[in-house]
Amino acid sequence: MLATCGSPADRAPQGRQAGPWGIHERAPLLGSDLMRADELRPVSLFDGLTDGQLAELARDGTEVRIEPGVELFREGEHADFWWVLVDGAIDLLRQTGREVTLVGRMDVPGRWAGGFRAWDEQGVYLATGRGSAAGRVLRVPASALRERVTAWFPFGKHLIEGLYGTARSIEAAARQRQSLVTLGTLAAGLAHEINNPAAAAARAVDDLETACQTLLSSLGRLAREEISARQFTALDTLRGEIEPGIPVGTLEDGVWHGVTVVTKAGGFGTPDTLLDVVRALGVSSPTG
Repeated sequence: MLATCGSPADRAPQGRQAGPWGIHERAPLLGSDLMRADELRPVSLFDGLTDGQLAELARDGTEVRIEPGVELFREGEHADFWWVLVDGAIDLLRQTGREVTLVGRMDVPGRWAGGFRAWDEQGVYLATGRGSAAGRVLRVPASALRERVTAWFPFGKHLIEGLYGTARSIEAAARQRQSLVTLGTLAAGLAHEINNPAAAAARAVDDLETACQTLLSSLGRLAREEISARQFTALDTLRGEIEPGIPVGTLEDGVWHGVTVVTKAGGFGTPDTLLDVVRALGVSSPTG
């Protein structure tokens, strides 16, 4: 026979427990009413069980009354019990972030949930069961369920264990792959953030190298023209005196502007000497 939970007046106070969906009553575990094994016979889930087997299952289990709004089991907790609906209804809820979603409803006698630790020590409830219509549910410990299935259906027991083992392996592989994909995405984003300033630095180095090559090439051309130290000093003085941003038009205009400045300053002796140097550098006169 089944021990059952009595009416709320017969039960010891259970208190209210806070869960991820707010504060809800948890169903009590013990009671004083009895359920006859023949009350389970109409449940289609038990078709094929003999009267003796059904009586053994009844002795192992406990009847728990379903009350609207009262939780029977909670998502993520160890699935230590197998819950079989006799009458009434139970909502199955899952939480994703702050959102609670109704993922199913046990509203047909014989529908069941939990009991996973009969086959897997790590088995947990995949959803929270909360009463939505008054009724009754048969609660059987997972250890007792395992013993009965082992005794009655040894071949079925091996099939179930194999199914659970395969499912857990696939789930573990899928989670590992998902973790690797997430890690790859993070690494790509990090590399992008690092490469942006690195690319800018590389461009700056290239520009500096170009400027250095231009400077060295200019010095080489001046050396090939065999300018004197005095002339080079005058050119360097000119470089320091030219204000940035002076609009001089083309390169030739700028050079001839410099010729005029240096000539007036007397840095190159006679103007013809400076003109010879400028023409040797390949700069044509504005007048041709």
